[in-house]
Amino acid sequence: YPSKGYFIKEVGMKDYQEIIELRMIIEVGAVDIIIDRSTDEEIKSLYSFVDGKDATRENFYEFNRRFHYELVKLTKNQRLAEILYDLVCSISRPWSYLNFEKTAEELQAAHKVIVDALLERDKEKATKLLKEDLTPTSALPRGLFGFQNSSFMR
Repeated sequence: YPSKGYFIKEVGMKDYQEIIELRMIIEVGAVDIIIDRSTDEEIKSLYSFVDGKDATRENFYEFNRRFHYELVKLTKNQRLAEILYDLVCSISRPWSYLNFEKTAEELQAAHKVIVDALLERDKEKATKLLKEDLTPTSALPRGLFGFQNSSFMR
């Protein structure tokens, strides 16, 4: 029957690149706002998403999704956080297969240093770390995603 049931849209490489670019704009842009508007206690709340003793390769994408959502929520702009959450959800599963060489512990450690930089109120360091975290890392060449010459990585 037409217009019945579920349709899951495939996320192609171009979609993936566009979503990552949007995430970079949102999350990197959020750093200034977070540092200006958030208390140390609010920033420290992000540690609960990086100290997950139960994180595994299989469930890390949920920890990752929550971390990035809670990070952007610190801007105190709910619409922005919801947009980011939708973007993260749209590529969470495909993303989980693109980072095979990293363990859940290594991925969480990358998030921990982002939180540390935010607590230090070091915008430059936090921005650099977020860009590194959002840039696809895998056995696939970075050029496949178009990020090797991207202004986002400068």
